[in-house]
Amino acid sequence: IHLYQDLFCALLYVCEVLAGCVSAKKMVRVFKNINEVDNMLRSLKINISYKKTYLYILAYTSVVFVGICVLFVCLVTTKAFLICYAYRTQHVLMEAVSYCLPFVANFLMQTQYFQCLNILKLSISHLLALERVATITEVIPKLPKPAEASTLFTINHVTRIHMLLTSTSRLVNESFCFQHLLKICMSFISTVTGLFLFAMVFAIKDSSKLDFDLLFFMWTVCNAFEVFVVVWISAGLCKEANYCPIILHRIRNCNADDKVKSLIDLHSLQMFHSKLTFSVCGLFPLDYSLLYSVVAGATTYLVILMQFNIDMVKTYNNGTMY
Repeated sequence: IHLYQDLFCALLYVCEVLAGCVSAKKMVRVFKNINEVDNMLRSLKINISYKKTYLYILAYTSVVFVGICVLFVCLVTTKAFLICYAYRTQHVLMEAVSYCLPFVANFLMQTQYFQCLNILKLSISHLLALERVATITEVIPKLPKPAEASTLFTINHVTRIHMLLTSTSRLVNESFCFQHLLKICMSFISTVTGLFLFAMVFAIKDSSKLDFDLLFFMWTVCNAFEVFVVVWISAGLCKEANYCPIILHRIRNCNADDKVKSLIDLHSLQMFHSKLTFSVCGLFPLDYSLLYSVVAGATTYLVILMQFNIDMVKTYNNGTMY
């Protein structure tokens, strides 16, 4: 198990570094688009503060850094008892580094992905807030309504910002889809294996005959939790982005101007035909349906593995195999 664990971690680390180098130009375009969105929002008198986003990143970085340090110390101290017999200190340190280095690479990749999605989600939320204010202005007659030219300019500007945010989100998805594919595959395999080993502990009466790997089980839980966070933040961004045409239709229903209505019909139809969806290399969508598929697939393979190992469990319980 440790051999496959180390192999998958090393493979993931190498592929993430290579994929990050290949998609470096795309990430430059992403941050250029974000800067352009900020300038366009300032023209609508909207200033976005990224203080909370940076605080979340610092908190996440601190927690992961402390966790990696604790893991490194635990690995070194656990193997320290073998130094007195093997006198191979350099091998112990290299083994500890081989465990921590993939975690660091994966942490940097996920931090960059979360940072981009948080910034895009923050921009979309401010855009939706502007549209809600426009809806309230149209509904309540006491509030001062903007001029027709100002309304048309705002709708055109909001649509341009929305389309730019949507294209930037798709660019982020293209930059990280290969890394997510590797991560989801590794998480699925480790989840099935971890659940199988955990089920074998309860199936075999004499637990001393089965060596349960706690480190591998914790690694499996971390992988599954990481996939859940990726799906959660990706689905949240898509939900926010696809809510924009709904608010535009509310503005249309509250407005009596034919020019404004025709312009909203044009832009909302364009938005409905270009809904934001995340996918993993075009193989399957990156939303909550992925979690249902993973749970269903893991359950199916777990039942198959348990059926194939019923004889082995009986042999262990009868004590005929040592």
